[in-house]
Amino acid sequence: MRKLAFTSVLVIACSFSHAIANSKLGKYTGLPVPRFVSLKSAQVNGRTGPGFKHPIDWEYTKKGLPVQIIAEYEEWRQIKDFNNDITWIHGSLLSSRRYAITKQDVTAYNNGIFSSYPSMNIQKGVVISVVKCEANRCQLSYKTNSGWVDKSSLWGIKLNEIF
Repeated sequence: MRKLAFTSVLVIACSFSHAIANSKLGKYTGLPVPRFVSLKSAQVNGRTGPGFKHPIDWEYTKKGLPVQIIAEYEEWRQIKDFNNDITWIHGSLLSSRRYAITKQDVTAYNNGIFSSYPSMNIQKGVVISVVKCEANRCQLSYKTNSGWVDKSSLWGIKLNEIF
């Protein structure tokens, strides 16, 4: 069994976009596929196929970890993680709350203008709550801090996604 754990910060996100361009609708949910979601629990098993009879091949240990749903089969979702590993997870273990992983060290700015006062520095690989996204930037939140970063510095958000 392989394990994936992220030592990072996480907080509650607040939104899910139902309108993702260039997506088809899932046969079982009617939601766009592919789409980003997050893990509901700090203990989530990924399986080699869609069903409990399939062996566990991944153990995820980070609540809020963003993953991308790439296929649906009944109540099961095939997901791809930040490392491009693919596995099957029961749909009840996934949340529409939005989180992202920073692809590099980033500075968040307090009012969305990147020349404004920095509100927080975030290290590469951190899982963090996404409040909302605009054309080329997203607002992130951690505890009492909030700030805006360039959307391209995040994994877990499509570049054309606005919410």
